[in-house]
Amino acid sequence: MLIPYGNTFDRLAWIPTWSFGRRFVEGKSVEKVPETNLAILLGTFGSAFTATLADYYNEVRPLLNKAMSDSMDTYIKDVS
Repeated sequence: MLIPYGNTFDRLAWIPTWSFGRRFVEGKSVEKVPETNLAILLGTFGSAFTATLADYYNEVRPLLNKAMSDSMDTYIKDVS
């Protein structure tokens, strides 16, 4: 869950927003970079969940060879 103060992951971890995307060594930030804009973070996280596996597959299917696309067609059909 992303809120303006930080990110939580299944109530197991909480990461303050200012530290998101920084490198850490032994629990200490080793980079002095500005905080990522919240609008960019919300756009990044929100857009990933609007497509299903079948949607992603339909986008890349034309790029696959026939043998691969035939086997994936069966798999995607069974899953969806």
